[in-house]
Amino acid sequence: MLRDFFKNGDALSRIMKELVKTSPVDPVAGNPNSLQSRMVSGIFEGNFRSLVTRFAAQSFGGAQAV
Repeated sequence: MLRDFFKNGDALSRIMKELVKTSPVDPVAGNPNSLQSRMVSGIFEGNFRSLVTRFAAQSFGGAQAV
């Protein structure tokens, strides 16, 4: 019933807006476990770290990382 209540109205939206206004922790971006920080970490891990690993392998004569 609670799930249906949140789906069929704007209560969840109002709750989230109130959290943003009153809480020091933004539910989207305000803590280390937030969606935004997890997305940024995932992008960093998937792209930048592999690039650095590949350049390091080439610079030090090791096998090239894929």
